Amino acid sequence: SIRMQSSLSRQMGARFVKFEYAIGATPDLDNDFPVFRYSDAVLSLAEALWRQGQDGEALMLVNMIRERAGVSPYTSLTAENMLAERGRELYTENWRRQDQIRFNTFNDPWWEKEASQPFRNVFPIPFDQIQANSNLNQNPGY
Repeated sequence: SIRMQSSLSRQMGARFVKFEYAIGATPDLDNDFPVFRYSDAVLSLAEALWRQGQDGEALMLVNMIRERAGVSPYTSLTAENMLAERGRELYTENWRRQDQIRFNTFNDPWWEKEASQPFRNVFPIPFDQIQANSNLNQNPGY
């Protein structure tokens, strides 16, 4: 169970969840958790400005997030440190795949994954949807 895994991970010194379930939670959870966070909006704006060549304003926004986190500011922005900042700030919040596709790193290999083909940037269309709609064609590669 998730609770058992989380408990065991904490005992080993690691914690993989940002927003915990209430103790004794039932399927009708009343836990509040963020869907969108201010830091995501700020980093998204910073990325848009950076991509438009407005490096100064983008750097100020990223450093605002870094200051809140208690880490030293960047002196410049690169694709690598912009992606890394989003990865640290939004860890376990399910944005990483989209971020990596946008920064063209999703198909790169890493210690636990071999390089993947670019068609993996999109998901396959479920078979039952293709059967239900003859106008749909499966995404290439699937």
